[in-house]
Amino acid sequence: MKDANGKEADELLEELHRDFDGRRCVALRHKRTKVAFGVMFGLIAILGVFITVSLLLFKSVIYPPTPLQLCNPGEYVIIPLGTNGGVTEDNLSSFLLSKAGSLYFLALDAGTIFTGLTRFVQQIQTQMAENHHTFELFNYPDWAVSIEQQTGWVMRNRIVGYFVGHPHLDHLTGLMAVAPEDYYVDTNGTSLGHPKSIIGLSSTLNAIESDLFNGIVWADFVSFGRYQYQVVEDGMVSDLPSLLGNFTQNNPPLGPLDFPNNVTVTTHQTCHDTLNSSAFLFTFPDTAQILFFSDTGVPSSVPLTYCNWTERLLAVWKSVNLINLKAILIEVSFPNSVPDSGMFGHLRPKDLMQQLNVLANIKGVKSLSTLTVIIEHIKPILDYYPTNPFHSDARQIIQNELTLANNLGVKFVFPVQGQQVCV
Repeated sequence: MKDANGKEADELLEELHRDFDGRRCVALRHKRTKVAFGVMFGLIAILGVFITVSLLLFKSVIYPPTPLQLCNPGEYVIIPLGTNGGVTEDNLSSFLLSKAGSLYFLALDAGTIFTGLTRFVQQIQTQMAENHHTFELFNYPDWAVSIEQQTGWVMRNRIVGYFVGHPHLDHLTGLMAVAPEDYYVDTNGTSLGHPKSIIGLSSTLNAIESDLFNGIVWADFVSFGRYQYQVVEDGMVSDLPSLLGNFTQNNPPLGPLDFPNNVTVTTHQTCHDTLNSSAFLFTFPDTAQILFFSDTGVPSSVPLTYCNWTERLLAVWKSVNLINLKAILIEVSFPNSVPDSGMFGHLRPKDLMQQLNVLANIKGVKSLSTLTVIIEHIKPILDYYPTNPFHSDARQIIQNELTLANNLGVKFVFPVQGQQVCV
């Protein structure tokens, strides 16, 4: 039997078989090619993982994690927890003071604590991740995994005392907020039961006791054992460890030259309109000094005879050793355009420069170029200022005015919340 082309049926069947076998071979070749490519890409991926792991292991051996230092050895560390003088409740006056390599900090005023400390912790953790560092300060217990727990650990076990310059709320709100959770803990999170010190003039501590930690406005956390009051007075020179109490119970022991051992603090009473305020002069074992002012300046509510703020500052300037003075932390709340009637015990750039010239004159020098002055307590401008045509913020105006008036070569620093300053 033949088809229309004259081919036998057997021939047609054989031709169909050949065509099917050819197509099956092509399909098999395509399949084998896909499998081969799959195996090849799999091997490449495995090789990539192997190379990556090998490089990481090599880096960890050749370049092991290095300890992070906040500042160079021998320098002093100042961490702004709050830099403003009002309105911004999450950024009010407060600074931490320590020495490079130390695990411990002193709080200087306490307007903002936890928010500023959180920003500091986050910034340092970013540096650690980017630069392959370790940081002994943040040796958290295993359970401290959230940013709140980690910040809480630093707050509880690393801030060892609070120097409060005067009892206004913008210098105490942070302490009030953290008080329920501010206590030393062991690595299991259990309270160790010994209090932290709140240090200040008797007038300051009396106000805190009667008006804040009084069981009405806020719980009396002193009677709960969270804190203890340590009174200092004008002209008193105090041994810092004796003011702080037993804060090393759950921490590594301190050597004789470690911060805060062998540090002394001299208290000066200053004027803040109708209130007594304070300046604290810290002198370290290497004779370095750091001077912190709480609010002070031109009065508006009382005559100068009530509290002569310039005479009080003169006593402070006479007490410092200018050669060893590393830094001054002092307020400049307002621009020069604010009149005396609106100052209420604060400073403008012109007032600060006048006082720094007094310091230079009594020390017999023409330059303060080795001195760092950290500006604090800047008050945001909310009103219209006709002398501010470029709509600059208060920080920029004050910075410009200080720069123009800086006839002494002072290094002015305008700190940023959470970013350490090294002096």
